[in-house]
Amino acid sequence: MISNTTDAFAVKTLFRVAKEWRLSDQETCQLVGSNQDEVSEWRQTLESGEDIVLDEDTSYRIGLVMGIAPRFHAVKVKDTAIYIRESNTYFSNRTGLEVMLSSTNKLSLYYRWVDSFWN
Repeated sequence: MISNTTDAFAVKTLFRVAKEWRLSDQETCQLVGSNQDEVSEWRQTLESGEDIVLDEDTSYRIGLVMGIAPRFHAVKVKDTAIYIRESNTYFSNRTGLEVMLSSTNKLSLYYRWVDSFWN
């Protein structure tokens, strides 16, 4: 387990990205491999100003999300919430969101795909 203010920053960023992407609570949980109770606990912990403790897998997933989000801005995607819900031939006509939600490996794959436009 990792405990520090960096985790709190990561969770705050996750919530901002989830709002921008118009993710449901369920999608947000699935994206980071968590559950509703844990996400609710993060919200309460942030409000109280205490540190948040994330396990390595959750930290990794949130890190990928934090890496994906700014790359959409860099390539001038106007509405990320719509873009991630459009089918994509690169992913066999699945949406970006479907790919990201399917597994940590697919979230990582999506990160690498988006990152390829950055470089």
